[in-house]
Amino acid sequence: MTARTKGDLRGFTIRNENAFGTFYTSGTSVYGGTIQTLDPTGGKSFSEDVTDGSYKFATPVVTGMSAGYKVKFRYPISSDWQTWITRTIGGLTGIGTLRDITPFSSVIKVASDELISWLGCKVDSLTIASSKIGELLDITATIIAMYETESSTTTFTDAEGGSYIFAEAARPSYVPLSDNTPWQYSTDNGATWSSCDHKTWELQITRGLQSDASNVGGLPLDAGLSIIPTKCEVQFKFSQLSKSSEWDTLKRSGMTDLQFKKTIDNKVVLLTGGYLLPDNMPSRSQNTYDETIVVKIQDITVT
Repeated sequence: MTARTKGDLRGFTIRNENAFGTFYTSGTSVYGGTIQTLDPTGGKSFSEDVTDGSYKFATPVVTGMSAGYKVKFRYPISSDWQTWITRTIGGLTGIGTLRDITPFSSVIKVASDELISWLGCKVDSLTIASSKIGELLDITATIIAMYETESSTTTFTDAEGGSYIFAEAARPSYVPLSDNTPWQYSTDNGATWSSCDHKTWELQITRGLQSDASNVGGLPLDAGLSIIPTKCEVQFKFSQLSKSSEWDTLKRSGMTDLQFKKTIDNKVVLLTGGYLLPDNMPSRSQNTYDETIVVKIQDITVT
């Protein structure tokens, strides 16, 4: 046995499910991304009864089991990064009226002797961010799942005691996505465009997932029945060197139809119906300073 070190945390693999929480044997596995950090969430919840005549608690009883993880990763070019938008909002043609998103199974090799698999996964929030032009893009997904299991091999056991084999998908031989073009914005419904001249930027989509509990295979799973989206909120944030009154003026005008667009690996991301949040006026100083612009977005499409 050796210490876990750099390189032990591998990329992860995803496979869409045909039925929520059930590994789709006939499905196709795809590479999810090259992981930078992984933070598993959830676990067992207990209830304790009181022991008669004592301060000690009685035998604790498992009353719930939750599962999920937060993962920060990079994604190779020419490998359909936009599928992460689809996993989050259900498609690429706008938020629309879609009420649900497709569940998926995932597996991550966290060490040479340990693999973790999650069933019934859905994306609760997705963030795409860059620290500067030319830097690699970071993608962060917060995922809620029905059930989590681990194994030293690629064979796992689901909540009902069934066995499934979930092998890792091969990592594509491409470099990661990088931030090569600035975001542009329009105040006239897309007739003219200007550069945001940003330093950092962050695009976040939030679904507000709600878990419905059920007993599955004798286990009290917090998301045993379903995981339902309750909202679809999009926020765009960027920082830039403060050099004019333009953004102050737009904030005060109350404009509600700003548009932003950016090309990522030959795919155009278009944000429409944006309005500036009123509480993000920059702090002033006698020196040069940056300001942060925060925009609430009505809709997002990828073409």
